[in-house]
Amino acid sequence: MPTFCSATRNDYLRFYDGLEPRLPIIHLHLHENWGDADTHLPLFTGPATQNESGIRGLLARLRQRDFSGSMILEQWPHPPSLLNNARKKLLQLWDGSRGVTPPATPRLRERSEESAIASRAGSDFAAELLAGNERCQSWREKLDFVRGLLVRDGPALTADQLIDVSIYLQFLGAGQIACRENAATFVPTIMPESLRRFRNG
Repeated sequence: MPTFCSATRNDYLRFYDGLEPRLPIIHLHLHENWGDADTHLPLFTGPATQNESGIRGLLARLRQRDFSGSMILEQWPHPPSLLNNARKKLLQLWDGSRGVTPPATPRLRERSEESAIASRAGSDFAAELLAGNERCQSWREKLDFVRGLLVRDGPALTADQLIDVSIYLQFLGAGQIACRENAATFVPTIMPESLRRFRNG
């Protein structure tokens, strides 16, 4: 994908560095090509025959993420020994990448700082939502509290915060959040038209 993505064409390290730091990487399909077609060349038979620094950089970045998934070599080369050689060389580089810290790119630092800020903001909002739920006892009071969150002055709620509100309202609507009604609770009365006419004579 990094090869053909227009923003990171032939630069898979830049593609990798653009990923969210908290995004889990479960497994990889590793192969090479020359940027002209998805040829699935075995590792170290494409551009890495001239310069393997890209593969070294990728492995160092995976180490930094504590990667423990699978690396799949998705090729059936002729001769098959090319695949065995690729596996052997890859294991050597993986073992050699222990303790190697990749150079921190501005983009990666920027995304890390953004994630930290977003995480703190998300925690603050979740605490505010919980506190409001505790403070507001009745069903209507809880709804008024949520309405206040949506219309208050200041920055608009983020997408993540709106998702939190949506989940909260789903639990509230399904009766999964305890409500203690009191005498001040406004409960709208819906009276069938036939009963209303009967009462009004």
